[in-house]
Amino acid sequence: MRIVTRLALMLVLLFVAAAYIEAGELTVTNFIDYGAPTRVGEKRGALTTYDVDQSRLLVMLVQDFYKNGVRVSVLLVNIDTGKTEQYWFPNKETPSGDPFSLLISSKNRLYFTPGSTLAEFDIPTRRFTYSGPMPGTAMSFTEAEDGTIFIATYPTADLVSFDPDTQTIVRYGRLDPKEQYPYSMAIDDKGWIYSGLGTTRSNLVAFNIHTGTLRQLAAESERSTGHGHVKVGKNNVIYGKGSDSGLWYELYDGEKVKPAYVLPQTKENTLKWSEVATSWSDGTRLLALEFMDKWAAVMEPRTIGKRIDFAYDAEGGRITSIVAGPDGKIYGNTAHPMRFFMFDPETNVLEDWGSVPGVGNFPEFVVQDKYIVGGSYANGALYVYDTEKTWNLNQGHPKTVASYAKDIARPRAIVAHTDGEHIVLGGFAGYGLTGGGLGIYNINTGVSQLITHDNLIPYQSTVGLRVLPSGDVVGVTSIKAPGGGYVYAEQAELYILDWETRTVSFSIKPLERSAFGRAVPGPGEIAGLEVAPDGLVYGIGENGYLFVFDPVKKEIIHRRSLSEYGAPMQRGTLFLGPDAHVYALMQKALIHIDPQTFVPTKVADLPVPATATPYLVGNRLYFASQTHLWSCDFVQR
Repeated sequence: MRIVTRLALMLVLLFVAAAYIEAGELTVTNFIDYGAPTRVGEKRGALTTYDVDQSRLLVMLVQDFYKNGVRVSVLLVNIDTGKTEQYWFPNKETPSGDPFSLLISSKNRLYFTPGSTLAEFDIPTRRFTYSGPMPGTAMSFTEAEDGTIFIATYPTADLVSFDPDTQTIVRYGRLDPKEQYPYSMAIDDKGWIYSGLGTTRSNLVAFNIHTGTLRQLAAESERSTGHGHVKVGKNNVIYGKGSDSGLWYELYDGEKVKPAYVLPQTKENTLKWSEVATSWSDGTRLLALEFMDKWAAVMEPRTIGKRIDFAYDAEGGRITSIVAGPDGKIYGNTAHPMRFFMFDPETNVLEDWGSVPGVGNFPEFVVQDKYIVGGSYANGALYVYDTEKTWNLNQGHPKTVASYAKDIARPRAIVAHTDGEHIVLGGFAGYGLTGGGLGIYNINTGVSQLITHDNLIPYQSTVGLRVLPSGDVVGVTSIKAPGGGYVYAEQAELYILDWETRTVSFSIKPLERSAFGRAVPGPGEIAGLEVAPDGLVYGIGENGYLFVFDPVKKEIIHRRSLSEYGAPMQRGTLFLGPDAHVYALMQKALIHIDPQTFVPTKVADLPVPATATPYLVGNRLYFASQTHLWSCDFVQR
């Protein structure tokens, strides 16, 4: 259901006037904050338990984005009374970090790690009874018979124990020397911890908490991209396998005991962030949970189902991308939770159009003809929305037209080719992989082409794309592998893709160390890219250094630091202004780059940090700051 908020009802409307510095004949004034386009949170796991009076509770973690970070709260929904309670960690005004796993212990205490902090919430007393630092974020939990809580963390795969009685933490060390994601874990009565890990080379290990012995139970031949897995059956038998496609085994006393051909239903007291427990021990079952619509349905034994409505507070998700549509409207989306929204500058209407199932977010949008096109995380799908049709998921608006799940699982760059029919998509590869490809899609014919990283810049991912006057495509890269892959390269690069042959004709390290000396390391990622009307290519590294590249001479003709104006955004920092000059929207200020001397001039200080790609509609510049949509006048004096 669309949530419509008119300007007169917006929570915040801020005007900042007359505080600008002239850049040529353009001035910036009249900043307006339209507020957050959506006010729902993301469910980070749901568990079932009982209250002190034996009424049934649905226990959920709620995540939203508040101020400058992720905020987390515990939501308790009593399915017997319908009462809803929300408890913020550490408080409502303080962001804390993402949780990725949760557990309810035998003492009816909820455990999770917002960021690198262990939190203990006592459900009977409704109090946070412990918080303390951790060597990372919990990816999995398990509880020993004596009540000790064991935690396996990202990104170092450390095993940690927490004693609830003494509130002491013991760090045992890494469960794998390289893998970062210990997604599942269990402990037997002999003191052996079993963990399934990933994502580059899946693994299954056993660790003895008494002797410190670490055993690898996965054969080297079965380790592959993906995960090892551990589960606990309701008979408390532990099962594990060394890869996604591997064979399940019963595990005991640090060994594989025998193959398990039928895996029983598993316990649900510990879950990953996206999972939902579906039953209570009395036989009551959770039939549906529509978290963003704020209702659940349950079925009690020998009764018909019933619906429970609940409520919670949330600021919404962080805006990750906006785009100026061909109809003059602003479209965008948020992440955690993912919501698509539209703002109409003529009517001042801001609409929340809801979620797209299976999509975490759209990191970047582009317009080709009447279409808005975006690549989705984490399935690497290319979605097309015809702006002349009503947004309706049931009728295929938007629709999926291509998928690059393995090679572009995390899209970061997209460009509409100047030929009027092609879309080029780039980004990071899937979990456990290093090096993203390019997807090229013809919006008229539906023909799709994939160029893998080894035919571009090996083991790097394209995070910025533009089209040169010649029709060739220029891209910039990142050496990172955010899904747990191994990093092989040392510096980000710029490359030119010959449009006719679809091959790389030239590449260069635009901010290599030798250009500055040892004091300035070459960046691992180039955060912004733009092509000026004269054909010169502007880029900015994540370290705040600007460079200008001449694609005819094939050389860097200018370098300088812009870090005094704040950090660049993750992407979209550089853009063309209404005078066709290149501008940099840094987190603190809007900067004009002189097209002759490349000298930067501050046009205006920003009232808030800029965090998503700016777009011009008429004389107004639209941009995002965290969860809010903003704009300002960008006009001739």
